[in-house]
Amino acid sequence: MKSSDCVTKHLAAAGHHEYILACEQKAVCVGLNFGFGKRDGSESERDRYGRDVSIACCDTDFCNSPNYLTTTTTTTTRLPPTSSGPFPHGCDRDIVFILDDSGSVGRANFLQGLGFIREIVQQLTIGPANAMTGLVAYSTHAYPMWHLNEILTKQQLLLNLSSVPYQGGITRTNEALKLVRTTMLTSQHGDRPNNKNVVIVFTDGDSNDKQDTISEANNLRTVSDDVISIVIGSGINLAELNALATDSHHVFDVHSYNSLQSILSQLMQIICNA
Repeated sequence: MKSSDCVTKHLAAAGHHEYILACEQKAVCVGLNFGFGKRDGSESERDRYGRDVSIACCDTDFCNSPNYLTTTTTTTTRLPPTSSGPFPHGCDRDIVFILDDSGSVGRANFLQGLGFIREIVQQLTIGPANAMTGLVAYSTHAYPMWHLNEILTKQQLLLNLSSVPYQGGITRTNEALKLVRTTMLTSQHGDRPNNKNVVIVFTDGDSNDKQDTISEANNLRTVSDDVISIVIGSGINLAELNALATDSHHVFDVHSYNSLQSILSQLMQIICNA
């Protein structure tokens, strides 16, 4: 598909021009789900990745994304892809990472997950007037590695990320979600009342208590408008997939930990601009 085919202009009933974006990133078709889904694949894959959006995939174009277009009533201009940062209005979020370290993840994948969190942190300005972070790791039990008000510099944050231990065990996602709501996102542990809360959940499969996980996910959204789920692998439960995140646009679905880097730019846009 050529760049010129990406946008169809038509005259709306109200008399203004509207633009229909017709091209989606190739990554979506081969496994990355950013709130849209796949066009083909097995029936089970279509059930998992299907969305109410019809898309066409391009090898190189990113013209489907509104971030890459500026429109007027007469022209459409293609812009370079938006970088993940720096962000013009800053990114003064309270960000809590929830990292799955259950036995099904394995030590190597767990370390890749930590490495991806490092990549996110590298995009941020860390400090009391900027972004602050906390980290919860979970398997049989959920435990805070640090609270929002404990680490005030990027240097110390990166150092702490290099020493998070891998535990192994079963997957009690519900405990992690409850811990974030009742402990991490409280004023006692650094939650700032005027800063937006963002929770990022990494998981690779079913939790051991699905109903309570869904219940705790609903409860978590009472303290955080932006809950992002990064779903890795093929073992996720569909009900949990839909319940964990704020909405379908807050779901990233990747086939392996090796694919995490491919979602960094889109993820940062949600973290800092949502």
